[in-house]
Amino acid sequence: MTRLRDLMHCPAMEERNKPAVIKVSPERKGRGEIAGPAEPADLVKSLISLSGSEVLRRILDLARAEEAVPAIPHVDFYWLIKKIGPEDSQPLLKLASLDQWQFLLDIETWNRDRLDPKEATNWLGRLFEADPERVLDWLLGEGELFAYWFFSKKMEVQVTERGDPLQDTRFSTLDDIYYFRAFNTEQGDFIYEVLRHLAEKDYLRYQAVMTGLAGTMQDEVEEEIYRLRNVRIAEDGFLPYEEAVSLYAYLDPGSLKRDEGLLPRPEPEEGPPLAPILHVGENNLLLRALAQDPDPLLLDRIRLEFAGLCNQLLSADRVQVSDAEDLVRVCRKGAGYIHAGLERLAGDSPERCRKILEENPLHRIFQVGFSLALEVKWETKRWLKVAWFVRMDLKPAFWGEWGGILVGVLQKRPLFYRGAASHPSYSDFEGAADLRLYRETLGRIKAVDRLLETLSSRHPLEEPRDAGDFRFTFHALLLNFYARQKLNLEPGFAPLSLQEVTNFFRLLRSGKDNPPFAMRAFKKGFVEDMAAHGQEDLEEGARKALVRALSLVWDKFTEEYAWVATADLDGRYLNFILTSPSPGDAPR
Repeated sequence: MTRLRDLMHCPAMEERNKPAVIKVSPERKGRGEIAGPAEPADLVKSLISLSGSEVLRRILDLARAEEAVPAIPHVDFYWLIKKIGPEDSQPLLKLASLDQWQFLLDIETWNRDRLDPKEATNWLGRLFEADPERVLDWLLGEGELFAYWFFSKKMEVQVTERGDPLQDTRFSTLDDIYYFRAFNTEQGDFIYEVLRHLAEKDYLRYQAVMTGLAGTMQDEVEEEIYRLRNVRIAEDGFLPYEEAVSLYAYLDPGSLKRDEGLLPRPEPEEGPPLAPILHVGENNLLLRALAQDPDPLLLDRIRLEFAGLCNQLLSADRVQVSDAEDLVRVCRKGAGYIHAGLERLAGDSPERCRKILEENPLHRIFQVGFSLALEVKWETKRWLKVAWFVRMDLKPAFWGEWGGILVGVLQKRPLFYRGAASHPSYSDFEGAADLRLYRETLGRIKAVDRLLETLSSRHPLEEPRDAGDFRFTFHALLLNFYARQKLNLEPGFAPLSLQEVTNFFRLLRSGKDNPPFAMRAFKKGFVEDMAAHGQEDLEEGARKALVRALSLVWDKFTEEYAWVATADLDGRYLNFILTSPSPGDAPR
């Protein structure tokens, strides 16, 4: 199968986006560095799978790193910084362009719609340490509003006449006229150094800044900085939250375009970001569709749109990115729902998927995929309004592991439960397989719920003493009912005494004295006997779901007790069986 990494090597693509040629000096070849001519995309591909320290070493070993780094698209540069870690990235920051700096500040120093004073200080400090001269030029130029906001937040200024020094020793001065003190004494040295460099560079501008701080209206300045920041990052997909969440609006698949011609192909000022799409799984339909007769213009458009989609997800989910793994998770989420959308629109045909991609923007295909998850959420909510277990005031935990799917799908943005052993236990739906598995599990829950409703209508379920106990589950109700039937006790769900439990196990283990106890001989009887109580008016699909559910219940039960000797059964620790306390039992 063609990999996306390989697609970037097609001849037509190599003729595009050549802002820099990266070479390694002869004495450095043979040490594992990138050798020969390479484009920014080639550099990013070679680095994205490495550790942070190795990324930094590889870049610094380039013979013309000062040309290679500024040529990296700013989104890819951001990924590399998050991989390296902010505290270790100073050498890379020194080589970066002002546009790359600005993008970092736009993303890293904001908490929703407010500038974060702590992060603003941290990032300005890193940049100042990397290249103080360029930081000063920026603060006096494009970053002038940021400078006024920053200094007004960080320090107090007092102005005196020359020769009339301020007596307050908390204040420092560079010229015996403008006295200043940092509100945070730990940041005092940094503030002093920045101001000292500023005064040495342009004393008149220094005076203007210090004089203007007294009249700085912080909220108005911050609002204007926010407006300018949003204009800059909107092209990269970072939209205000109110706009970004439109990704999660329901979209009918029939509303997508068909046979209406190709979308226009953008001509980005710099090469389109590569890092996000490199995290699309190879079996994803997006990647498989792009592998069909690679078109460099289409690849450019998809790379741009996918990066923008991931950035919009960051905004919509209000993700605070702490490291590269946060970015990877968002990319996988975007790719998963695009896969689901393509699968819904074009089946498993890469050719048809490619046509869909050519005619529709990625964010609408994502919406189609997410809408499938919304549909199963709505289906579930409709059923819960009439479900027996809800009317009995029982919680999803009543369904044991199966209950996890109910918890996940009912989230504001539906999640798929992958099991307690998975990490993470909940993740986004990633295609038809997840949706099918969800519906199969929900079908089993519905079938057993209906069976229990039928049984309880004939043999009312008393208010359970241990309804809040993890042992009170649908497994226990089914097995108690079956055990009472096999032991010729009064039908129902009433708890068993330890002696009755022991008798039940002896019956199941007839002819078997030593573990493991498979108890397979009774599986068919359990399934058929229990299913017979609830099959009268079930449709074929529901009948199969009930049989499958009962079969799984028995398998789980036998697995639990395969190695437990009958003599070791203890009513205080039994799962799958409701027991009544015996004299001398410790309270649960």
